[in-house]
Amino acid sequence: MVRWLCALLAAATLLAGQDRQKETALGAAVAKDLCRRNPVIEDALVQAYIDGAGQRLAARMTGDLAWKFQVVQGDWEGQAREPVALPGGFVLVPSTLLAAGNEGAFIRLLAHAMAHVAERHGMVRVDRPPAASPAPLIYRGWFPFGPGRFRPAEEAEAGRIASRAAADFEPDPGFSAVLRRLKELRAPAMPPLIPSLRRPDER
Repeated sequence: MVRWLCALLAAATLLAGQDRQKETALGAAVAKDLCRRNPVIEDALVQAYIDGAGQRLAARMTGDLAWKFQVVQGDWEGQAREPVALPGGFVLVPSTLLAAGNEGAFIRLLAHAMAHVAERHGMVRVDRPPAASPAPLIYRGWFPFGPGRFRPAEEAEAGRIASRAAADFEPDPGFSAVLRRLKELRAPAMPPLIPSLRRPDER
């Protein structure tokens, strides 16, 4: 009996490890595709802020995901109203959410999105006959925009987790500097100067 239980536990551990690898590969593929259509903001100050905020929240989540946070320039033409969190711990934050200037509201949105991933919401195992190959995992929210991605119970659970994680989250004193940097990065480019074709004596 003990030997059977140990074998069952080992099999479950192996399956869980395989699931995590599949989820990470899936999340990486979706994140790469999204970033092709919405470039990442490559700025040390902005990246340091989002890494710090994200990792502080990650410490209050279940699991041991290797979270990766990036800020992207837009929100996919208005389709993303919150951070886009993907299987495996990939989180894409539209710069518009940070530029809004409300750090407390942003942290709550970030925590909520992360809670869905930490609790593996949206992941579904496809049933197959016992003789078939291991059942694959699919992500119910494959395209991470729009309503109906998660069940009401999952939304409620993510809300509870986010409330606890963000309850005593201390504001970052460098947030105002991040806002100034984003304003600089999001400012429209100045038109190129056109040299005058007139002779000096005609000016």
